[in-house]
Amino acid sequence: MSTPTIRIRHQSRFRPVEAGTFHVLLRVSAPQVVTTDRQRPPLDVSFVVDRSGSMSGGAFELARQGVEHALRLLDEHDTASVVVYDDRIDTLLSQRALDRTAHDKAVRRLLRVGPRGSTDLAGGWLTGCDQLAPIADGRQVVRAEEMRSVVRTLLLTDGLANVGMTDPDEIATHAGELAARGISTSTFGVGTRYDEDLLARMADAGRGHFHHIADATMIPTVFAGELGEMLELAMRDATLAIRLPDGWQASLMNDLPFERADGWLRMPLGELASRESRSLLWELTLPESVDGRRDEIDVRLEWRDARTDEAQVESFVHTIETHQIPGMLDREVQDELAGFIGARARAEAVRFNKQGRYDLASEVVRHAAMAMPRTEAGQAAARELMEDVAPSVNYAANPADLKRHYNRSRMVQRSRKDYTEKQ
Repeated sequence: MSTPTIRIRHQSRFRPVEAGTFHVLLRVSAPQVVTTDRQRPPLDVSFVVDRSGSMSGGAFELARQGVEHALRLLDEHDTASVVVYDDRIDTLLSQRALDRTAHDKAVRRLLRVGPRGSTDLAGGWLTGCDQLAPIADGRQVVRAEEMRSVVRTLLLTDGLANVGMTDPDEIATHAGELAARGISTSTFGVGTRYDEDLLARMADAGRGHFHHIADATMIPTVFAGELGEMLELAMRDATLAIRLPDGWQASLMNDLPFERADGWLRMPLGELASRESRSLLWELTLPESVDGRRDEIDVRLEWRDARTDEAQVESFVHTIETHQIPGMLDREVQDELAGFIGARARAEAVRFNKQGRYDLASEVVRHAAMAMPRTEAGQAAARELMEDVAPSVNYAANPADLKRHYNRSRMVQRSRKDYTEKQ
C-alpha cells in the first residue's frame, strides 16, 4: 500500500510583507487500498433509529429502509445491534455476530415499530454506544481475527432532541470523548426537516460522517458510501500536526478540535478510508515581514496502518516566501474559504430564525456576504447565501424554504470530507 499525501496551498503564491491574515489549506489524502477476499477490517456497528413523533410523515420509514439495506451489506464476520428511541429507549437487537438469524430478527422487529412520543436523542445514541463499549474497550472479544475492527454508531434521525440531554455543545463533547475511546459516530439526517447543525457537529466531533437521506432513492448510495469506506479503511488514529514560525498565530476554520503542545498544533483526523481526503483550512495571523524572507512550517502526519496496525509517520518542512507582490489568489483556497463562510453563516442565521430573531439573522448574512472572497466563486456564494437564507423567513412556518436551505447547505463547513477527490 502506498503512503498518504499532504498538499498545501496558500491564498497566494507568496505571503505579503504587511501584517494581517493569510489562509492556508492542508489536504490529507489516504492511500488506495486494494481489498481482496477478507482483507478488509471487520465492522462492529450499532444502528440507532429515531422513532419519535417528529419522524412521522415518511421519515421513519426511510430510516427503517436504510437500516435494512445497510444490514444486507454486512456479513457474519461483522457484529451489529439495533436501538430505537423516542422518550423511551428499546434495544431491538443486542450486539452480536450478524448471521442470518440476527439479520432477520432485526428486520422483523423494526417492522413492528412506528413513530410516537418525544425525542431523547442523546439517550438513544448513548445506548447504542453502550452496545459497542465492551468491544472498543477490549472487555469483550467477538472474533478470533487479529485485525482490529471498525467500531461505529450510526444515528438515523431528524435531530430534533427535546428530552434528556439537548444542548448541542454537551452532545458534541460526548461524541468527542467516545471517539477518543474508539467509538466513532456517523449521523444521517432523514427527510427534509432535520437539525443539520447538531448532526454535523456530532459527526465531526465523533470522527465520523454526516449524510442526508431525502428519499428512498438515496439509500443505496448513502450506505454504500458510509459502509464502503469502513470496508476499505486505510488509516487509523490519524493525527496531523504543524509547527509555525515564532510570532505566527493560527485558528482552524473547520469545526474540529485541536490542541497546542510543545509548539505543535495537533488535529485528530481519526479513520480515513481508501483515497479519502480531509481538508483543513487555517487562518494565520502573521506579523510584518520583509521582502525575500523565507519561513518554514513543520508538518507531521502520524497514523496506524489499518491492515497491520503498525505506527507510521510522514514529516516534511514547507517553506513560505514573503514578497512585495504576493501574486494571484489561489482559486482552490478561495473556494474553500467561501464554502466555510457560507455554511457557518447559514447555520447561525437559521438558528436565529428559529428563535424569531430575524434582525440578528439578517446581520449574520450581511457580514458573511461582505467577508466572502472577491472572486467569481466567492461572490456567487455571497449571492446564494442572500437568496438562500432570507433573514425575514420563518422556517418553522415555511417547510419548503427549510427544505431548500438544507438541500443547499449540507456538510460544507466542519470536516469537509472530499469524496470528489476519489478517482
